[in-house]
Amino acid sequence: MTTGATIHTTKGLNMTVTRRIKPPVIPNLEMKIVSDSEGSTSSTASGEGQQVEVSTSQV
Repeated sequence: MTTGATIHTTKGLNMTVTRRIKPPVIPNLEMKIVSDSEGSTSSTASGEGQQVEVSTSQV
């Protein structure tokens, strides 16, 4: 984390700004669905196997 300080003086404000050299590393956390029954495996969490019917009607 980068912090900065502002110093108040009689001549005005003195502020130092520094840029980050390297962006922070964001970990990729992949979660797997764990099922307690052997026969039911669901892929609906990832959106696979779902069929959506869309109908358009003019008014």
